[in-house]
Amino acid sequence: MNEKTLVSVHGYAGDKDQVENAMPYFLHHNCPVVVLSPDDSPIIQVEAAPTVICRQVGKRAYIGELSLTRQLAQMKALLDYPFEYFLMNDADSVCLSPQIPQYIYNEPEVLWSNEVSDMMHSRLLSYRLPRLAFQPPYFISRKNIEKILKFSKRVKTDRTTPFIDWVMMAWAVTAGIPHKNFLTGASCPTRGYQPGYDLMCELVRKHGRVMVHSIKDREVLLKLVELHKQFAEDHK
Repeated sequence: MNEKTLVSVHGYAGDKDQVENAMPYFLHHNCPVVVLSPDDSPIIQVEAAPTVICRQVGKRAYIGELSLTRQLAQMKALLDYPFEYFLMNDADSVCLSPQIPQYIYNEPEVLWSNEVSDMMHSRLLSYRLPRLAFQPPYFISRKNIEKILKFSKRVKTDRTTPFIDWVMMAWAVTAGIPHKNFLTGASCPTRGYQPGYDLMCELVRKHGRVMVHSIKDREVLLKLVELHKQFAEDHK
């Protein structure tokens, strides 16, 4: 199950509680796990899983050049580990099912993510990239990380959207990497936003969505875990 796969968790010191809460669901794939955090805001150890590797790469920044440089450096660091596939989570994303969906492995040439619309941003007529942002989790092959590292210098930071979810799209498109939206994914705010929480619960319970983001609270995570179990029981 989930062979040749490394699970990575990307966050900073302030995300440690989220990482601790979600660690059982990073570990339930029976894959090795590595936690990557910035040098200047490290997660040194995860008490819920003290043997999990914690590594520091890059500098803390939520948006902007430093955040994008860190993302690239952390992806490069993943290549230090002898795996063919990488399930890259932010601290607030997770795959609810122990089995990473098989359809993802069936198309290893694809960068999989939660693809969301970029249409709320104003763009110049000369803008030629897809009107999309790629939100976590990300499922990516070693070859595709290598392609991104090779072509990333061709992508300039976008002043309108200097975000990791934008640059992941831009890197992939520039590198010629096929990309697809998870068939079983969902990305919407669930903290302090009842419509987003209600939608996420519905998508997990009624439609079997498992690659989920953004889950910042323990209570929400446990609710989604329970709803996933109910869906799995109903659809054995």
